[in-house]
Amino acid sequence: MPTLLSIPSFFHKSRCIIPEFPASLIASYSFLSMISNFTEFSSRRSTSSSAAKALCLDGIAAPLLSKRIDLPEFIVAAALKMCNQVCAHDTRKQIRVRTGWSSGKGLNGHFMVFVIGPAGSGKSTFTSSFRDWLVPQNVPVTILNMDPAVEELAYLPDIDIREYVFVRNIQEKYKLGPNGAIIASVDLSVEYLGEINSQVEESPEGYVLVDTPGQMEIFMYRQSGEIITSMLCGSGRRCAAVVVLDSTIATSPSDFISQVFLAASSYYRLNLPMVALINKIDLLSQEERERLEDWISDIVSLEEHFLWTRASRLSTFTSSVLRLLHDFMQIVPFIPVSAKTGENFETVYFFLQQIYMGGEDFELPEKLRETT
Repeated sequence: MPTLLSIPSFFHKSRCIIPEFPASLIASYSFLSMISNFTEFSSRRSTSSSAAKALCLDGIAAPLLSKRIDLPEFIVAAALKMCNQVCAHDTRKQIRVRTGWSSGKGLNGHFMVFVIGPAGSGKSTFTSSFRDWLVPQNVPVTILNMDPAVEELAYLPDIDIREYVFVRNIQEKYKLGPNGAIIASVDLSVEYLGEINSQVEESPEGYVLVDTPGQMEIFMYRQSGEIITSMLCGSGRRCAAVVVLDSTIATSPSDFISQVFLAASSYYRLNLPMVALINKIDLLSQEERERLEDWISDIVSLEEHFLWTRASRLSTFTSSVLRLLHDFMQIVPFIPVSAKTGENFETVYFFLQQIYMGGEDFELPEKLRETT
């Protein structure tokens, strides 16, 4: 039997049909074993991809996400991961619509979503666009700006660290250079987390999009960043990280691998559930988009492209590195998106909602019904 972590990829390869699950099996650890054994049997059957996707959702997701059964959270997460491997790239067409936000259902306290990424990757644009996407679906959302150095924003933040710390004032007060002032401002932000937390508590329950400093390394690799995430994730709040990467600098195999490493480093540092966004796909050619999607879904294709462009002396090292990245990409979904057009935002919501509610609001908001 595959290990728990290898089950998702095993399921993905088999494209199996999952039968109805007896409640006694679902409520036990043998649930995962049954799925694994059934995939081995089903891998010898001819099943269309679309049928596998639909039956995966109807056979696994619907029973799991209903209130008829009660499972340990990590069992639910493992099973849903199997579904994700099959249907993640076709979410809008496969997920049945169910709403409840407007009536106050589907809420589980404040969900802190830390939007991180390199300068210029589109963090603030995504934060603004994703808020604009959520609001018409009646999803409560608050924006918290934690960048004390930003001069202008694409949105009006609901909570703003600049009310307490602003880089220009710090630079003048302490006679610092630009970089030193940014570092000092982020460090000083820690002193005002009590006030920030109070404002979060007063905001409506739902998504809190935390727009982090533009210079990623200052937030990610200094102790102040760790303190900020720890304190904002206190009081039993659900938290996740969205790492925004720039697809326009990930068009070669080596550049793409570097971007995945950046996401892996962030995941290791933050120790939070993560969704990785490959942003700005609206700027790519059709060929570049298809190649990028191919690399995300097929590590062998990525290795072949890399070795074709690099010296053979790197082949052993590259194979080892790609095995590591493959394992990481089984844990963290990579989603091509456009923060400008909102493309694939429904898939981003799909994965974030699983973290927030354990998948309870598994399906898309009602207003997307007409587009499915």
